[in-house]
Amino acid sequence: MRTLLDLLQESDLIMLCNCQGPGSDFLTVLASSVLLQSFRHNFRAVFTTQILGTMIYFTVLMIEVLPIITPGLSVKSFVHEFQQYYDGQAPVYVEKFYRPGFRYYSGIAGIELS
Repeated sequence: MRTLLDLLQESDLIMLCNCQGPGSDFLTVLASSVLLQSFRHNFRAVFTTQILGTMIYFTVLMIEVLPIITPGLSVKSFVHEFQQYYDGQAPVYVEKFYRPGFRYYSGIAGIELS
Protein backbone atom coordinates (compact mmCIF):
# COMPACT_ATOMS: atom_id res chain seq x y z
CA MET A 1 0.00 0.00 0.00
CA ARG A 2 1.35 3.42 -0.90
CA THR A 3 1.96 5.93 1.87
CA LEU A 4 0.55 9.43 2.05
CA LEU A 5 3.98 10.88 1.27
CA ASP A 6 4.20 8.77 -1.91
CA LEU A 7 0.77 9.99 -3.01
CA LEU A 8 1.71 13.59 -2.33
CA GLN A 9 4.99 13.31 -4.23
CA GLU A 10 3.15 11.92 -7.27
CA SER A 11 0.66 14.77 -7.26
CA ASP A 12 0.72 18.48 -7.80
CA LEU A 13 -0.10 19.02 -4.12
CA ILE A 14 3.61 19.05 -3.26
CA MET A 15 3.75 22.41 -5.10
CA LEU A 16 1.51 23.91 -2.42
CA CYS A 17 3.75 22.59 0.34
CA ASN A 18 6.80 24.24 -1.27
CA CYS A 19 5.07 27.63 -1.31
CA GLN A 20 4.69 27.64 -5.06
CA GLY A 21 1.68 27.62 -7.30
CA PRO A 22 -1.85 28.97 -7.12
CA GLY A 23 -2.51 27.96 -3.51
CA SER A 24 0.28 30.08 -2.10
CA ASP A 25 -0.67 32.95 -4.42
CA PHE A 26 -4.21 32.87 -3.08
CA LEU A 27 -2.96 32.84 0.51
CA THR A 28 -0.64 35.79 -0.24
CA VAL A 29 -3.52 37.82 -1.67
CA LEU A 30 -5.71 36.85 1.27
CA ALA A 31 -3.07 37.86 3.82
CA SER A 32 -2.43 41.15 2.00
CA SER A 33 -6.13 41.94 1.95
CA VAL A 34 -6.48 41.19 5.66
CA LEU A 35 -3.45 43.36 6.51
CA LEU A 36 -4.74 46.22 4.35
CA GLN A 37 -8.13 46.14 6.04
CA SER A 38 -6.59 45.94 9.51
CA PHE A 39 -4.43 49.03 8.85
CA ARG A 40 -7.64 50.81 7.85
CA HIS A 41 -9.19 49.68 11.17
CA ASN A 42 -12.05 48.03 9.32
CA PHE A 43 -12.21 44.91 11.48
CA ARG A 44 -15.56 43.77 10.13
CA ALA A 45 -13.96 43.54 6.68
CA VAL A 46 -10.94 41.74 8.20
CA PHE A 47 -13.20 39.15 9.78
CA THR A 48 -15.32 38.72 6.65
CA THR A 49 -12.29 38.46 4.35
CA GLN A 50 -10.59 35.98 6.64
CA ILE A 51 -13.65 33.73 6.97
CA LEU A 52 -14.63 33.80 3.28
CA GLY A 53 -11.04 33.38 2.11
CA THR A 54 -10.46 30.44 4.42
CA MET A 55 -13.69 28.79 3.32
CA ILE A 56 -12.77 29.17 -0.35
CA TYR A 57 -9.21 27.94 0.22
CA PHE A 58 -10.25 24.82 2.15
CA THR A 59 -13.03 24.02 -0.31
CA VAL A 60 -10.60 24.05 -3.21
CA LEU A 61 -8.00 22.20 -1.15
CA MET A 62 -10.44 19.42 -0.26
CA ILE A 63 -11.60 19.11 -3.86
CA GLU A 64 -7.98 18.69 -4.96
CA VAL A 65 -6.61 16.66 -2.01
CA LEU A 66 -9.35 14.17 -1.19
CA PRO A 67 -9.20 12.27 -4.49
CA ILE A 68 -5.44 11.97 -4.06
CA ILE A 69 -5.35 10.62 -0.49
CA THR A 70 -8.52 8.52 -0.54
CA PRO A 71 -6.89 5.37 -1.99
CA GLY A 72 -4.22 5.52 0.71
CA LEU A 73 -6.68 5.79 3.58
CA SER A 74 -9.56 3.63 2.34
CA VAL A 75 -9.74 -0.10 3.06
CA LYS A 76 -12.22 -0.81 0.28
CA SER A 77 -9.69 -2.40 -2.09
CA PHE A 78 -8.09 -4.31 0.79
CA VAL A 79 -11.44 -5.75 1.90
CA HIS A 80 -12.23 -6.85 -1.65
CA GLU A 81 -8.98 -8.80 -1.79
CA PHE A 82 -9.41 -10.06 1.80
CA GLN A 83 -12.84 -11.54 1.04
CA GLN A 84 -11.38 -13.63 -1.78
CA TYR A 85 -9.11 -15.51 0.63
CA TYR A 86 -11.06 -15.45 3.93
CA ASP A 87 -12.57 -18.78 5.00
CA GLY A 88 -15.25 -17.20 7.20
CA GLN A 89 -14.17 -18.89 10.43
CA ALA A 90 -10.75 -17.58 11.46
CA PRO A 91 -10.64 -14.58 13.81
CA VAL A 92 -9.83 -11.29 12.11
CA TYR A 93 -7.62 -8.71 13.81
CA VAL A 94 -7.91 -5.15 12.52
CA GLU A 95 -5.95 -2.01 13.39
CA LYS A 96 -8.07 0.50 15.35
CA PHE A 97 -7.94 3.19 12.64
CA TYR A 98 -9.13 0.81 9.89
CA ARG A 99 -11.76 -1.03 11.95
CA PRO A 100 -14.84 1.09 11.06
CA GLY A 101 -14.08 0.96 7.33
CA PHE A 102 -13.28 -2.73 7.49
CA ARG A 103 -16.60 -3.46 9.19
CA TYR A 104 -18.50 -1.25 6.73
CA TYR A 105 -17.10 -2.89 3.60
CA SER A 106 -16.83 -6.49 4.84
CA GLY A 107 -19.62 -6.83 7.38
CA ILE A 108 -17.16 -8.53 9.77
CA ALA A 109 -16.61 -6.80 13.11
CA GLY A 110 -13.02 -7.95 13.58
CA ILE A 111 -11.05 -7.77 16.81
CA GLU A 112 -9.26 -4.51 17.51
CA LEU A 113 -5.49 -4.62 17.71
CA SER A 114 -4.14 -2.76 20.72
